[in-house]
Amino acid sequence: MISVLWYLAGAPNSFGKDGLIDGLGGITTVLAGFFVAGLVAIATFFRENSSLDDIIERGPAIIGFGTDDQESLTRRQYVCSMFGFLVGLSFFLAISAVFLRSFATSISLLLVPELLDLVPQVGWSAVLEISGVFIWILLFSWQIIVTLRGLYYLMDRIYDVRPTLGRKPRERDEGPNVTPL
Repeated sequence: MISVLWYLAGAPNSFGKDGLIDGLGGITTVLAGFFVAGLVAIATFFRENSSLDDIIERGPAIIGFGTDDQESLTRRQYVCSMFGFLVGLSFFLAISAVFLRSFATSISLLLVPELLDLVPQVGWSAVLEISGVFIWILLFSWQIIVTLRGLYYLMDRIYDVRPTLGRKPRERDEGPNVTPL
């Protein structure tokens, strides 16, 4: 829908310098660094009694579903795989944005209506441009949705601490500042 509205706005700059894909490609480049930092942070985060290392019980995430080697994921594994996916998608989108910007002139020459309009009523050049923008925006939207899901899940679970039963320390317990009686 966005790609159709973008095209109907009149003479859109979809793939060229300072165009839609170029601008969004800059955002994905910044997000790639954020995703790498998030992946490193969640992979190395340690907290006593944290629920991040528990297997997901409600709505479990399973690798190898339907095979003999299926394994339930912990929350940490789930979030790490989510951020790893986002890093890969972000790199793909950033590289494709650079590629599309670099070859925008060549692509626009290929999309000349006279060359593509074998059937004049269809307008293949517009269909190809709208399709390209649609696919790129679809992947970008997917990245944003998964990012928001990952952030919500991470913020909801990172400070979730399991209650533990243990003894309460006495007033005069052992320690470096306690003298024996």
